[in-house]
Amino acid sequence: MTRMRTAYLCSIGAIFLIAHLSYYVQFPGLLSTVGVEPAATRVLPHSFPVLHKILKQKNIDGDSFIEITCLLGVLLSSIVASGLFQHASFFIALTAIYYFLTKTGGSFFTFQWDILLTEVGFVTALC
Repeated sequence: MTRMRTAYLCSIGAIFLIAHLSYYVQFPGLLSTVGVEPAATRVLPHSFPVLHKILKQKNIDGDSFIEITCLLGVLLSSIVASGLFQHASFFIALTAIYYFLTKTGGSFFTFQWDILLTEVGFVTALC
């Protein structure tokens, strides 16, 4: 049972890794300030007003924050996929990060598989 659980958790970590890498590669052309649908100016003020206010007070660029968040997701999912550390807190963090990224992704990240990945991440954290 332990080998099956480890294989499942590593697989979910690998799927999160692919999803975060995909977002990171697509971000500059689609969602950056010079992209097709700028997330930092369009989504952050409306969907995450408190976060937007904090970023403005700290003088942090929205694009940089989204990219750093995405890279944090890549790092955490790499740790989970490698099998080094597979704790529920990692899956909660991965789910929260990916949920944030799908919200900032606008129309490019409203597909069923994006929603399904957040649901699977949450259920995996419960296991």
